[in-house]
Amino acid sequence: MPAEANAEQTEYWNAVAGPRWVRMQAGLDAQLDPLGAAALARAELRAGDRVVDVGCGCGASSLLAAARVAPHGSVTGLDLSAPMLAHARERAAAAGVENVAFLQADAQTHAFAPGSVDAIVSRFGVMFFAAPEAAFANLRRASVPGGRLAFVCWQPIERNPWMAAPTEAAARLVPHSGGKIHLDGEDFGALDEAELRRARQRVQIIFQDPYSSLNPRLRAAEIVREPMIYAGRTNRAEQDRTIDELFDAVGLRPEQKSLFPHQFSGGQRQRIGIA
Repeated sequence: MPAEANAEQTEYWNAVAGPRWVRMQAGLDAQLDPLGAAALARAELRAGDRVVDVGCGCGASSLLAAARVAPHGSVTGLDLSAPMLAHARERAAAAGVENVAFLQADAQTHAFAPGSVDAIVSRFGVMFFAAPEAAFANLRRASVPGGRLAFVCWQPIERNPWMAAPTEAAARLVPHSGGKIHLDGEDFGALDEAELRRARQRVQIIFQDPYSSLNPRLRAAEIVREPMIYAGRTNRAEQDRTIDELFDAVGLRPEQKSLFPHQFSGGQRQRIGIA
């Protein structure tokens, strides 16, 4: 795998997302800490363990791990984002934690010493791997025989009702303020809920700022998949066929399905919205 496998992610988390996450660190940690703690519990960290925290961000999970492996264990937090790592180092220094180090590196390609890690943990970091198979193979080489791996990662949106339900619930709460919307002679304002659900499958909003309209944590194929899920089309194979057809119709290549929004040009992001 090329050394710059996550070049686009590196740019994004340094120039765009990293500074934002530093500003929002307290609130994000309040939301995510219970999930990160669950991953650490599954890793069964012990005093003396050598731990790697993949995608450590602002350092919350690394600091928790450091407390569990103290006094003789150590934690290395890896992340692509220099702003987030700088904040993590500040937090460690303020807390007087000395058995943790933060390294700007890509866990997919970093040259770990073979057999040098007892446990690998991650709080929503592994889902950004450009090549998951190669990335996990690299981490496996770094692990001792019998080493542990524990991470938390979002499942598809259909298994996360806390994301899907609010969006669906809000769709009808803000009615149009005036005029009429017609499609093929049909008045959208006169449709009942069931009719409107069917009609929505025939339309799509194209935003002037396509980047802000796309979920930066989802790959392009999953963004296109979401409306199908809302419409009740739950057959995964059928969804995949439709995604292939839509990508072809708007001029996007099949290999671009696995890319994140920041890896597209502005025009290509609008094509995702059209799809």
